[in-house]
Formats: sequence, C-alpha cells, structure tokens
Amino acid sequence: MSPKKHSFRDAKNFKMAMRVGCPIALAKGAKWLAERGIMPAASVWIPMGRPVMGSMKTPDVDYYRRVKELFAELYTKYRLEPTKSRGVNVCIEREIWNYAINN
Repeated sequence: MSPKKHSFRDAKNFKMAMRVGCPIALAKGAKWLAERGIMPAASVWIPMGRPVMGSMKTPDVDYYRRVKELFAELYTKYRLEPTKSRGVNVCIEREIWNYAINN
C-alpha cells in the first residue's frame, strides 16, 4: 500500500521543518537515509546507563511529535514502508507510517 501525500502541519516545507521543527542533525541524517531507500528508525529514548550529552533527561512529548511529523513526511515522499513485524519494543516506525497514510 502506498501512503498518500502528507505534509508538515507546523512548517511549509521540509527545509523549514529542519530549521524549526527537529534537530538539524536528525533531520539531515534521516533525509540522507530516506533518499537512499533506507528507512530512518524512530524509537522512544529510555535513559539507561550513561548520560547522553551530560543528561539523563528524556525528550519531551513535543520532541516526539516533531520527529513523527518529520519521519511521516520522509516515509511518504520516499515511499518507505516499515516491516509488519517489530524488532525492539521501543521502535515506532509502524505507528508513524500509519499516521502518515491516515492523515
């Protein structure tokens, strides 16, 4: 099943979303993968072990909303569909894809 066209709700286009929506490195890296037919992985970050960038604080809900919008745009634009089964329980690609095709 091919996802229907999806666009950012917060931004007019992908470049603007990179600037104001998601961290630049995440957006650029995800786009680089998607352009090559590789599905960028999205997962819920759970702090375990050592701090990331000096912090054990998890991202807020708004961060995950921005990631969802970014990845939905990429999944649709590059016709990427996640597998029906899941590996790790924190991966959310299928949920994002379902969002992309239903909105």
